[in-house]
Amino acid sequence: MVSMPIAFSQRFPFQAKAVFRWATDYQPNDLELMGQRGKRKIVALPGNAFVLSDTLFKTDGTKVTKKKLVRIFPKRLTWTNTHLAGPNQYSQVLYQLVAEGRNRSRLDFTGQHVEARTLAGRELQHFAARVRRDDIAIWKNLARAMGKDRRTRPVE
Repeated sequence: MVSMPIAFSQRFPFQAKAVFRWATDYQPNDLELMGQRGKRKIVALPGNAFVLSDTLFKTDGTKVTKKKLVRIFPKRLTWTNTHLAGPNQYSQVLYQLVAEGRNRSRLDFTGQHVEARTLAGRELQHFAARVRRDDIAIWKNLARAMGKDRRTRPVE
């Protein structure tokens, strides 16, 4: 098993509170918005928590199931995502939104990606870079989806 840190920022031309509401309003079509094929089941728990059960369909015909616990903290504009089951069990991400002006914000993504297989050296570096690229691509797709949604339009 290997664990690797992943961090990046994604900027948005939207208010931080609007991005937070949009990003933590979990829906069955979220995977499609992320650019992935699959199904999502959402179970709301007390205390601003959710269990997300995702089944992803890969291009080779295989499927991957992941179960995640999400805790949201609205006053801080943060949320966590902890993998409970699946190939990345024990991986965890902290998402924090920061206002950068009236209609601008930044998401800081800080996580620890856990992989069941053993990797070292260059192979680990290449794998970590790919995981980071994949996560960045997901958030770029989500930023595009936000731009099409009236709930995130800038306030005049």
